[in-house]
Amino acid sequence: MKHGSKSERVYQTRATIYSIPNKVHGKLLSMGLWNSTSKLEEIDFDAQDFWINFKLRSGLMEKEYVAKMVAEKVGKILTLIGPLNSQGEYNAHVVVDLKKALVHQMKVIIIEGDDKETIKLNIFFMGIPHGTCRSCWHVHEIHSEEICRVRHVEYLKNHPKVFVYGNESKDDVK
Repeated sequence: MKHGSKSERVYQTRATIYSIPNKVHGKLLSMGLWNSTSKLEEIDFDAQDFWINFKLRSGLMEKEYVAKMVAEKVGKILTLIGPLNSQGEYNAHVVVDLKKALVHQMKVIIIEGDDKETIKLNIFFMGIPHGTCRSCWHVHEIHSEEICRVRHVEYLKNHPKVFVYGNESKDDVK
């Protein structure tokens, strides 16, 4: 018994892959569409795409580049959507480096004249594998509590930052 046309089945497969692309029994699953010329050696298993969500307050929403800078701190941007509502909510589809900790928080530092304000911004991952360590934010890597603690302290020391200067912006090197 056939279930729909071939193009309909392909569409359903792609929709499934892109809706929850990375969870099987809590483990990371990297899926992609292959063709007959695809080579296993050319696939980067250290990168994975995720959808993220974050909110910017109204003063930062007007500066459209801030949302882009925030998403770039998490990973390579594939898609940036927003603001989705008056609360400044954004969604972004990003590719992250799995060898590094997932960027789940950052600081937005607003400098206007002599005034400086620091805002803590939370990043929410949609569909993150439940095996991700919630202390050091590494994906599916077995490690000791000591290594985890060291990584957590290192992440806090090198907290990702976005600098906003009046009408201009600058991105830090970290």
